[in-house]
Amino acid sequence: MKNETVLITGSSKRVGRSIAIKLAEEGFNIAIHYNKSGKESHSLQKELKKYNVKVKTFKLDLQKTDRIKFFFRNVLNYFGEISILINNASTFEFDSIKNATIKSYDKHLDVNLKAPFFLSKYFVEARGKKKGNIINILDQRVMNTTPYFTSYTISKSALLTLTRSLALSLAPKIRVNAIAPGPTLKSTRQTKEEFKKQILRTPLKKKVSLEEINNGIIFLLKSETITGQTIVLDSGQNMGWAHTKSIKFIDD
Repeated sequence: MKNETVLITGSSKRVGRSIAIKLAEEGFNIAIHYNKSGKESHSLQKELKKYNVKVKTFKLDLQKTDRIKFFFRNVLNYFGEISILINNASTFEFDSIKNATIKSYDKHLDVNLKAPFFLSKYFVEARGKKKGNIINILDQRVMNTTPYFTSYTISKSALLTLTRSLALSLAPKIRVNAIAPGPTLKSTRQTKEEFKKQILRTPLKKKVSLEEINNGIIFLLKSETITGQTIVLDSGQNMGWAHTKSIKFIDD
């Protein structure tokens, strides 16, 4: 798979950055997508050059869905071919049915669902009769519904459905899978103590490492008989035990 090109959305920071570094180490050419993180994306581009792979940054606000086709064409024109698409970029903001607005709802759906849908569409068109891989980055919330982050959860749950639907419609040529991480990096809304408590509420009481997510990506790319599947890396958080209010069974 070396010398293939990967387009990773939201790849200038956090999980996306880690995936980009891992795949560059493995010999993949990297198309770095960013929106507001121009400084970080160009720093990553310089860092990846040491792996002797082709790397370039591309800017796009994924809420501007009418620009996605133009964006994809620019990436394709530069690299000539894109064989792997990783839909990693995500909007993650708090809302609920009580305080959600049309703006907050549309923002989550545009970035977390509509953009992956149309990027996948243009990716499929560009692949023609060639094989390819699409990997969507979800969230353990798709397996563990809560009353919080409503618009976000809806968008990621719909992306899970899209993953399965595309896996069927694009087989056997293109495989489509997903990874749903749990607590990996502290969010901007959390204190260190809050993040620690979140980890300790999981059954395994372990933070999900970036390395595990990277290994999951490599596993999905190399496993040619897997499609329509979601790897949940969350220390068991999706099983919901952390949300129980009863402790009478503990230490029984």
